[in-house]
Amino acid sequence: MNKLKSSHCLLFLILIFSFSCTKEKSFVIEPPIAGLETKFIEININPQKDSVYILENDTRIRISKGSILDMEGNPIMENINLKFRQFDDAVSIFLSGLPMSYTSTSGNMVLQTAGMYEIRGEYNNASVRIDTDKPISISIGSFYDDSRQGFFKLDEETGDWDLIDIPEGIYNEEVISLRDKVANLKPEWEIPLPPNFYVFSLGRMADIFLNDDWNKISKANMDVMKQKMKGYGVKTMNIGGRWISVKYKGNSYDAAEMLWEANKTLIIPKWAKNIYGSYYDNEKNEYKEQILLKKINGSLYKLTVIDYKNNKKWSANLKLITHLRYLIKYSPEQLIAKQKQIEQEIQEAEEKLKTLRLIEYTTEIYEMGIYNCDRPVYFREGKPQLNFSFDEKAITEKEIHKISVFNNDLSSYAIPTSYKPITCAFFKGVNKIVLISKNGDIGLFSGQDFKQLDSIAIRKSLSLEIPLTKIKVENEEELRELLKE
Repeated sequence: MNKLKSSHCLLFLILIFSFSCTKEKSFVIEPPIAGLETKFIEININPQKDSVYILENDTRIRISKGSILDMEGNPIMENINLKFRQFDDAVSIFLSGLPMSYTSTSGNMVLQTAGMYEIRGEYNNASVRIDTDKPISISIGSFYDDSRQGFFKLDEETGDWDLIDIPEGIYNEEVISLRDKVANLKPEWEIPLPPNFYVFSLGRMADIFLNDDWNKISKANMDVMKQKMKGYGVKTMNIGGRWISVKYKGNSYDAAEMLWEANKTLIIPKWAKNIYGSYYDNEKNEYKEQILLKKINGSLYKLTVIDYKNNKKWSANLKLITHLRYLIKYSPEQLIAKQKQIEQEIQEAEEKLKTLRLIEYTTEIYEMGIYNCDRPVYFREGKPQLNFSFDEKAITEKEIHKISVFNNDLSSYAIPTSYKPITCAFFKGVNKIVLISKNGDIGLFSGQDFKQLDSIAIRKSLSLEIPLTKIKVENEEELRELLKE
């Protein structure tokens, strides 16, 4: 009897110890829209040789010989399948039911992703593990160019993230080259020229276009030539600028040979256009110049026209741009064609940039699991109460399945801090909100809608009305495009 009682006591103690040591799992991966989660790809590997596996998106997985073990720590001698999936932004992370909240010593924040991935492996219907002396190296590319990232592992018991390393980031050389190309792909001249570019005379401009060749000038229809000069987008002052000398690149030229820019539209009085040359002052028995061009500093000049006879004066500041021959070495049509060609090249380069991963991060992992190259970000001040509606009909808390607030570049999302009532902090800048109801309806509050919200109400945590637009989403890319709008 004493033996039986002792056995029962021992069993009771074992049960108490087992329950006290069992860690209750408080986090479950739950995709908000069934079927839209990022799918795994399977990679068949030979764990008994050094291998590098390059995926379609250029992610590289390097596995050393003997690095994959069974759960007892024994080397696996047969080929096995690894499962891998990658999340490029907060949209794929959200649709896969993965968290981005981060609790640190400085308070609650969220993570802003540069790329997340999940890696798993099985052997004989059981999980596998990694030899800690032979970690797996994984290199992923990011579409975000902020290199201030940490490397986090998801605690799958709590749903929080643990900072475990600082990843090495290398900028994509092709991206750097294309950005340099776009920066330098600028037309020499944008035709028509921007407002307020002036010449003294369209006739003189036409002479230069004809290379000051008298035979060509004498045969040309100057009215037609003047119209052609207008095709460059210049305005004419119709002021006699010949014989007024200016310095340009070490040489002297007539002011009428130059292209000028005014800081505003010039209102030139009619009388000023009829002033030429010098005025003879009979009283002082001297000639006075009636058109003056005085250098202020650098390429800035002051043009002054004086009618001594009628005691009138007009002036304007002009900036010397270049000699006209540098503009009219090509016709307006040729310059416009070159401009369109450059614009096409810029557009093609920018489209290519959208497809390229900007930075590559290489990390080593010692366990299977979910990893994130991220950095924590803070919210705006205030946590306003949100009241949602579809077609002016209020949505009750009981009807809501999931709410997600995305930042502007879709690198992060946040969830409400409370659902009773619904309160939520917003990211700095433009936010986009997605609500999924329990009956499957999806509502969107766009970035344009968000801009109309009262920023004071946000900061002071007041109540905000959020009228949603119903949307249909068949796949991840559709939601991403809707959020980008």
